[in-house]
Amino acid sequence: MGTDVRPARPLGPALGPALGFALLYALATVLGRATHLPGMALAVAWPAAGVGFVWLAHSWRRPRARWSAAALLLTTGTLGQLATGQRPAVAVLFAAAGTVQALVACAVHLRLQPAGFRLRQPRDLWALLIAAVVGAAAGAVVGTAAAALLLGQAPLPTALGWLVRHSAGTVVPAALWLRGRDRRAAPALRGHRVEYALVMGAGVLFFTALDRLDQAPLTFLLVPWAVWLGLRVPARLALVTVAVNDVALLLMTRAGAGPFAGVPAAERVVDVQLLVLVLTALTLMLVLHREERRRLDDVLRQALEDSRASSRLLGTVFDATAESLSVHDADGHLLMRNRAAREVLADLPEDLDRERWDGAFSIARPDGSPWPVEDLPLARALRGEHVEGADVLVTTATAPGGRVLTLTAHPVLLDGCPGSGGQRGAVLAVRDVSAERAARARLVDSERRFRTAFDTAPVGMMIVGLGEDDAAQVLQVNATMCTFTGLSEAELLARDFHDLTHPDDRPECIVSFAPFLLGEVTRAQVEKRYRHADGSTRWGMLSATVMAAAGGGRPQLLCLIEDVTARKAAEEALRHQALHDALTGLPNRTLLHDRLEHALAAAGREGQRVGVFFCDLDGFKAVNDSAGHAAGDELLREVAARFSACLRPGDTLARLGGDEFAVICPGLSDEAGLRVIADRLLAALREPVLLASGTFSVGVSVGMSLAPAGADPGLVLGQADGAMYDAKRAGRNRAHGHDGHDGHDGHDGLERARGARAGRLLPQLRAALDEDELVLHGQPVVDLATGRVVAVETLLRWQHPTRGLLSPAEFLDVAEAGPLVLEIGRRVLSESCRMAAAWSEHLGPDAPAVHVNVSGRQLEAGDLHDDALEALQRHGLPAHRLVLELTETHVPRTTRSLLADVQRLRERGVRIAVDDLGTGSAGLARLSELPVDVLKIDPAFVAGLGVDPGCDAVVRAVLGIGRALELSVVAEGVETASQVDLLRRYGTDTVQGQLYSPPRPERELVQHLLERRRSAAAAGTPRG
Repeated sequence: MGTDVRPARPLGPALGPALGFALLYALATVLGRATHLPGMALAVAWPAAGVGFVWLAHSWRRPRARWSAAALLLTTGTLGQLATGQRPAVAVLFAAAGTVQALVACAVHLRLQPAGFRLRQPRDLWALLIAAVVGAAAGAVVGTAAAALLLGQAPLPTALGWLVRHSAGTVVPAALWLRGRDRRAAPALRGHRVEYALVMGAGVLFFTALDRLDQAPLTFLLVPWAVWLGLRVPARLALVTVAVNDVALLLMTRAGAGPFAGVPAAERVVDVQLLVLVLTALTLMLVLHREERRRLDDVLRQALEDSRASSRLLGTVFDATAESLSVHDADGHLLMRNRAAREVLADLPEDLDRERWDGAFSIARPDGSPWPVEDLPLARALRGEHVEGADVLVTTATAPGGRVLTLTAHPVLLDGCPGSGGQRGAVLAVRDVSAERAARARLVDSERRFRTAFDTAPVGMMIVGLGEDDAAQVLQVNATMCTFTGLSEAELLARDFHDLTHPDDRPECIVSFAPFLLGEVTRAQVEKRYRHADGSTRWGMLSATVMAAAGGGRPQLLCLIEDVTARKAAEEALRHQALHDALTGLPNRTLLHDRLEHALAAAGREGQRVGVFFCDLDGFKAVNDSAGHAAGDELLREVAARFSACLRPGDTLARLGGDEFAVICPGLSDEAGLRVIADRLLAALREPVLLASGTFSVGVSVGMSLAPAGADPGLVLGQADGAMYDAKRAGRNRAHGHDGHDGHDGHDGLERARGARAGRLLPQLRAALDEDELVLHGQPVVDLATGRVVAVETLLRWQHPTRGLLSPAEFLDVAEAGPLVLEIGRRVLSESCRMAAAWSEHLGPDAPAVHVNVSGRQLEAGDLHDDALEALQRHGLPAHRLVLELTETHVPRTTRSLLADVQRLRERGVRIAVDDLGTGSAGLARLSELPVDVLKIDPAFVAGLGVDPGCDAVVRAVLGIGRALELSVVAEGVETASQVDLLRRYGTDTVQGQLYSPPRPERELVQHLLERRRSAAAAGTPRG
């Protein structure tokens, strides 16, 4: 409920309207006081009553503003009375009476008309009249008492005069205000200008004559005038005209003229106010009734137009609807039908009643059985039944094979339908479902074939939910899937997709399943591990495809699992056989050469040497000859076990063939360390070997070589082999150095060879730098969880013009010891940043970081900080994508100044890695002091996983250090799937090695990175 009285535009939050009303109320008070007749306390007219009503009506809905307006109204009225000469006490009481009158009138008006303060309908005028009278009566109580007590006026005439005067004074201004401010009032009725001019001219003449007459009966002539205004004149003009007439009557009465000139003064005031009130009310009532009738006419006219439009729309919709609709009378005659019905029921004659239906077409049930006419849906509807979705087979001349129609029939009352006469009839809806039934039959047949193929498929199949309520839930499986997992169908349906995965791979599986739930991936293929019910591990080739659900339901995932366990085992066996000895399980000659090359390259970064031992058994032929080859094989396995037990975790023991073994021991610094290991090998065979065929004593001849960094692997093995023959010639079961001595005087020879080699290579390296023959290859670092390449380690190679591609073992030791190491280091750092920046052009945000090896000389020179920043800025590579690798042997030698240099780089975003972790011992104690981000496990320990318990222990220890210090850990030298399984079980994050990729030249590396990204995206998939 709200008022329609709209305030004038405010001068401020509340000051503008209040000031305007106060001035208007004061002016109305002064004008009212000016209309006093001589000898009377009350005025002829009191417009202030209407102004006060409007003032409070404007503020009524806001309680604080209402009472502020009432207080201001009381104050203004008092001041206006005083300003016109009224006695103070009378002024206060009269102002209070006016305030009470306004408050009561507003309250009564809202009680009678909750819609608010407006003047649109006759009921609004009645509310205003009653409110004005009741308010005037309330004010008369106070005003009459004041006039009687303070002015000596007679109470009854004073009260009557107050009531009439204030009622009229309220109605006329309030009506003008409410009507003038009501923008939603009905539009004015236009009349004829000639008529307006004639009647208004006659009105002026009448009032001119009336001013000179004192005949009261002549006032009745004003009634036709008021009726004409109410019926013919626009509303606002009528109100203004009435107001002008009222003012004219009041002025004539004040001047002692007019129709009531001969009436006593007290009666004259009452008569003229009653006349004003009656004329105003009559005119307003006629105006409002006229407008109400016009509004009703407009509503009726609009309703008729809407009805016609709705009828036209209904007819259009009826004819355009895709469903076949027809209307029939009580006899079954067709009254009307739409376009769809004319197409579906083209054979139905217009005037065919139900008695002749069976002659026009044949109707049967869908199975072909007869259907009596009286039981048809239309006949039942004509009897008053409602029939929903009844299928019938209809055969006509144009459809001799018959069509299946779905009929829906409802009884209706045919009011207004042509020719119906208001009788009952029926509406028939027909839909041709022949094609749908045929499609449904095909679908059922297709589902049956799919189910048969699903159940009998030779590969495991299951359907997995992708909805909110069944996400990852196994919904359907076939018999092959039960055989593959060893679980029954009920057991599989009680599990989800992740439960079937090998426990070690389950977190990975959950992460890779998410893209299917989000709709980011719809198809994928990956090999993964499953856990069989008997506890064994099965490998499966999973092909997953999202199937769209029928009817807008949630999609499902169709999974085909081919058992590839045998193939994976065969591949693993072949890989192992290619790199390991079949009899002892030790690395063979191929793997030995690869590890020796890596150890020699690493020695160049660490400033150490590599010990190489060539071992040949003494007395082995006698065992073969006396006990047979089976005993000889058993002896070789025992020897392998004893040799392994006496070596360090990072050492490599290999069988080269027959009774020949070789040992690689990285990280040796002098001949003394070489001799210690040789003595252990000799001691391992001092005890006789107990075999099934007897006890045998064998010895071993050991040839030793302490190889410098960068030495040729074949040359080193040849030196150790020659030393072994020296040991045999010296009496067997002993160790000799490669120069023919027993290992104590070989150092000088090695140093001489090293000096000659450096003198030969340094000029060639200088030329290689000038001719850009030093190139970088890259080996990826792979995230075990996602298969994504997260980094690439750049490795230096020499593209020699005559010798071809040379590994670091051929030249890096000479470079490290010579004057070119800093220049080569800067070249490697700059080229690595250039390559990494180029990867961004191909891979975007998926481009990997780059790992760059840093030599000890670079670190000690103090220029590493500036060199790294200069390379980053030159090629526009973000600092967080550069990882500098320091070998563990540099850690103990890291001074405070070097530490500060590394820390400054790290603050810029460059990450620091410690390489070949586990080969040193002092470095582990200082890891917590270094600004390190990544740890890299030495390949020698990865190679011994699952074979040497010591290697497993070192790997777990490094991973534990990484977790404790919150560092990433990379396992280098990964070559077999079994190593991957152990690394994953131990919690390794990332891996690097030949199993994933050998070091590749730049162009081949970019292509490999693109292929890895595509395969990782396709395997955003349930990975094992």
